[in-house]
Amino acid sequence: MTTGQEERIRALEEQMKFFLDKEAIIRTLHEYVHVMETGRDVDQWNDLFTKDGVWKGEPITSTAGSRGDRLEGHKQLGEWWLRAGRDKPEFWAPGAGPAMHHNVVVVDVRIDGDRAEVQSNLLITREHPDGPIIFGIGVWNDVLVRCPDGKWRFKIKYLQRTGAIPEFQVRPMTTPDPKEQATMTERWRRDLEASKAKHRS
Repeated sequence: MTTGQEERIRALEEQMKFFLDKEAIIRTLHEYVHVMETGRDVDQWNDLFTKDGVWKGEPITSTAGSRGDRLEGHKQLGEWWLRAGRDKPEFWAPGAGPAMHHNVVVVDVRIDGDRAEVQSNLLITREHPDGPIIFGIGVWNDVLVRCPDGKWRFKIKYLQRTGAIPEFQVRPMTTPDPKEQATMTERWRRDLEASKAKHRS
């Protein structure tokens, strides 16, 4: 084998490694979305982050919320994720609230060894009696690291939110507590019934 062939093989191996790492990183981003929307297991949620991982959110416009949250470590992350009652059947009951979809788009992955910086756009869509709406927008600036088991996990997950629906423009960027969740569910049911009545008349 010539020196030129060896160099080409090494270059191909490096390219293959990059694309495999990129695919694994994007898979972690997608898993985050799925766990946010359908997850019931707090351990699955925490496993997306390193043990000292940080989730932080910051409203950076006047229509993005009143303040942000900063969570560090699995204990804080787990408590925050469970705060609205994800581990309880009633949270997932039909009609408990509007369907929502977290979309990660325009993903830019920059890998440096076992560390990656990933920027992407957030687009949250939500069910509404008058048709689907955009619930919130923002930019993710994340840092992921390759852990000893080979999985890429979030070291930092940082959301800069740039817009939200009116009722979320005046509240903190945090998971609703059970009381607020109940109020929001009741409002959703009233809005849904009012819309149905309007369209029946």
